[in-house]
Amino acid sequence: MGGQVCDEEDMLLHTFGFRLDLPGGQAAKNTQQLLDRGITAAETLEGEAAKAVACRLRFRKRVLQALSLAYPPGAKSLKATALECDAACAELDAMQAMSLPEDALEAAPGFVPGVNNRAMGMAPPRPAVPVSFTSAIQYWRGALTALAGACRWLVECKTWPELRSNLIRFAAQGNVPIVRSVVHRALTFNMARQSVPAAQSAPALSPNGKTAECHWCPSEAMVAAEFGLPASPEEAPGAETKLFIEQCAIAVQGLVNTLCLNRCRQRRRLRRLLEDWRNMTDHAFNAEATSELQAWFASQGWTWKPTDEAGQPLAVSF
Repeated sequence: MGGQVCDEEDMLLHTFGFRLDLPGGQAAKNTQQLLDRGITAAETLEGEAAKAVACRLRFRKRVLQALSLAYPPGAKSLKATALECDAACAELDAMQAMSLPEDALEAAPGFVPGVNNRAMGMAPPRPAVPVSFTSAIQYWRGALTALAGACRWLVECKTWPELRSNLIRFAAQGNVPIVRSVVHRALTFNMARQSVPAAQSAPALSPNGKTAECHWCPSEAMVAAEFGLPASPEEAPGAETKLFIEQCAIAVQGLVNTLCLNRCRQRRRLRRLLEDWRNMTDHAFNAEATSELQAWFASQGWTWKPTDEAGQPLAVSF
């Protein structure tokens, strides 16, 4: 995992006791109720140990609320997720500040190293070592800080250059899977809805009951806006232009998916994505040669001026 050849989710088959559930499902609600009961009980007790238990339970509740709020990925829900991550980091600081005996901090109650020996396949046995208290604090602080930052820049992205620059910087950070999974789900949320006919797809609702708007998701409208073309595919000047926009959107969505993977999988996927991007030249040539697009250029007064990533005009203008 340190070399990002595999992720934590690859180890779930050998993990004991996990039950996966959708965000906001009944299992998540039951867990939150149990955490509330545990927090109330721990806060009624005296002593540093009781305070430490209450602090850990509050941290678990904050993390659970953050992940539950992240879906559906609306602007308000992602902002709320970022605030919950900040609150969870504050609980981590309180945990670290508590003075407890070193053996109590490093102990892992309920951890049985050999619990999965019978469930595992024919693989060489590896020693299972509990994560230290300091390492666990650093891991969760890094994960929650990265998740809060990702939720904030997702909400701010409205154009493809903004999304591309943030994603490339995000991919270079080597984030843990829980962060990349939330970002991937937020970016691909509209893709799954677009593959279903409008009459069959129900609108996604944010936690406040309103329709979730994901303007940061890569789409044909985002690609068309980058080229200065009409945002609606039905208004595209000609069938070839519409096909060009569709293929560009597919290539962009493939790149977005790849940048949310770990670095090992990125290297394998990027080689295949080069073929998709190479075809864009042919589609662009076919679209530009049509009379519909030429007429649309003329109707716009040939005033479109291309700019670079910094917004500066290029040497050639049309």
